[in-house]
Amino acid sequence: MTASGSVGLVAIFVVDFLSLLYVSRLGDPVLTASVGFASQVLFFAMSINIAMSIAISALVSRALGAGKRPRAQRFAGSGLVHVAAVSLFVSALMFVLRGQILDLVGARGAVHDVAANYLAITLPSNILMALGMSLQGLVRAVGDPRRAMYVTLTGAIVTAILDPLLIFVLGFGVYGAAVATVFSRLVFTLVGSWGAVHVHGIVGRPQREWVMRDLVPMMGIAAPAILTNLATPVGNTYALRVFASFGDETIAAFAIIDRIAPVAFGVLFALTGSIGPIIGQNFGAGLYDRIRRAMFDCFAVSGVYVLVVWF
Repeated sequence: MTASGSVGLVAIFVVDFLSLLYVSRLGDPVLTASVGFASQVLFFAMSINIAMSIAISALVSRALGAGKRPRAQRFAGSGLVHVAAVSLFVSALMFVLRGQILDLVGARGAVHDVAANYLAITLPSNILMALGMSLQGLVRAVGDPRRAMYVTLTGAIVTAILDPLLIFVLGFGVYGAAVATVFSRLVFTLVGSWGAVHVHGIVGRPQREWVMRDLVPMMGIAAPAILTNLATPVGNTYALRVFASFGDETIAAFAIIDRIAPVAFGVLFALTGSIGPIIGQNFGAGLYDRIRRAMFDCFAVSGVYVLVVWF
């Protein structure tokens, strides 16, 4: 499960790096710095999306492990409604306040304006990204890592094709990268929906009563996950604000480094996405020895991998 997840995630990280590299080839540090600022703002929304996908996959995998498939389908349907509502609220709030947020992180002048326009294009598609990530989590929760990999892999392929076309051939420049992101998220969601809804049939029809009732267990997992996930973008934002005083070139360099690091540690990101459904299914089945073994293996693999990458 980790191996297949690594392929899709590393593909996304590599394409993200290439996207920024294409923007840097436009020869203007202002544009690269603008994407750096915009990416950090989008990281907040992404962190919340990840937390929501953790919650929905945990509830569904636990129900499946307990042999309660109708309950899992109910959680999946209700959970997607919660994911859509939260992401829509976050996207709308960030869209309205994007100028003030960029002021807060230290963006100024032309960098501020370009970053604000970039966010105006990409933020409305955050709901697609949130749903796509949750649908991928559902596919992984039913034990189908191959199709879960297809979700991220196809999104990366779309970005890889559209980025040079929109940025250079059609002359959209930095905004071409933003448009490519929107299309990539659309494909991401469609492929995830195909796997979760049509192939596995794990998504039940949402009903108002259950949507309201399932909100408590959903947010019981999502709320602490959101707080945990927001720690990283908060730290990055503080660093970005400090670096902003050194000029656009420094911000551009920070943005490039920020895209390189995930490529190196893509396996760890995939591991964290894989361990949740495994624990959920075994917890639902009452197989606690397997949970302890899975956690031990997870820590061992993480330690060895970090040492290998470090040296």
